[in-house]
Amino acid sequence: MQRLGAMIGESQTRFKRIAHLLPKHAGRSIQPGPIDDRGWCLLVTNSATAAKLRQVIPDIEQHLSADGLHTPKVRVKVIKPSA
Repeated sequence: MQRLGAMIGESQTRFKRIAHLLPKHAGRSIQPGPIDDRGWCLLVTNSATAAKLRQVIPDIEQHLSADGLHTPKVRVKVIKPSA
């Protein structure tokens, strides 16, 4: 349980560090997702935002690496918005 809490905290920390790189119109449609050995996942609520987000993935990965938060790969996953 403690490990899960640490992973959630790490995901939120990364999200805060890259917030300025996210598409401006995205608002709450992008959320930090799971982080594991393969990388970090960003969750989005629509495919248009996912497409725009995928364009800045190289910038996000470079920024995280420069901050000492190396991530093997940043992934984008489209999910249904919660009601």
